[in-house]
Amino acid sequence: MNKVFLTSVALITAVFIFIPRAFALGPATVYKVQVNTVKLCTTSSSCTTVFSGTSSTVDIASVGSSSVAGNFISGVTVPDGTYTIIKVQPSTTFTVSGNDGTHYTTAVLGGDTLGSVATTDSTQQAPCTITVSSVPEQTYTPTDPITVQNGVANHKIRVIFDVSQSLLYDSGSGELYIQAPSVTFSSD
Repeated sequence: MNKVFLTSVALITAVFIFIPRAFALGPATVYKVQVNTVKLCTTSSSCTTVFSGTSSTVDIASVGSSSVAGNFISGVTVPDGTYTIIKVQPSTTFTVSGNDGTHYTTAVLGGDTLGSVATTDSTQQAPCTITVSSVPEQTYTPTDPITVQNGVANHKIRVIFDVSQSLLYDSGSGELYIQAPSVTFSSD
């Protein structure tokens, strides 16, 4: 009897532990974020802060986001030098909207408040504002270093955001979670 009971408990436990969870990625149509700091660095530890505070909100999913982000530090005086690293500290609050092809964001936060409760009804899609406890500083290495001489940069940097894989659907929670966008740089 005990052997049958233990075997049943083990099987039931195994079923709950090994229930497959489906994950699917999809695009964000809205991905709003603010920036708290921007640093230009000559080495990973030698940086100049070119912005500190809270920026205006930038929707990096919009078509013109690269020009907005590219003009973000326009007019800021940067000391002469060659900068090989850009460090950005985003805010911890994001507003996202989008889908994974089947599931759409809603304005309702999930149970852990880190995702949007998903719906399969596209007419119910709505932006969801999500606040996370922390966001790691994002570090980027542009292909062409920025050289500033006499206060003039040798070229402009265009920031390109790819949010096509920025929402992750988790079938276990029924929520869409925000993912970091892919960020690349090009020189003008």
